[in-house]
Amino acid sequence: MKKMPSVSVAQASEPSMPTDLRKALATHPAIQTLWMSLTPIARRDWISWIHSAEQAESKI
Repeated sequence: MKKMPSVSVAQASEPSMPTDLRKALATHPAIQTLWMSLTPIARRDWISWIHSAEQAESKI
């Protein structure tokens, strides 16, 4: 039986962060701390919501 690679739940459920979000968090350390305090599932939901925005203005 082939062994599956070991991946943590956090790694598996965390989508790639949009560049604009990454830049915004980098310029606001307090917000970045708050972001990192969210669960991986909550961060995934927020990123999914950001990706679903149709207009660039809605993403920021």
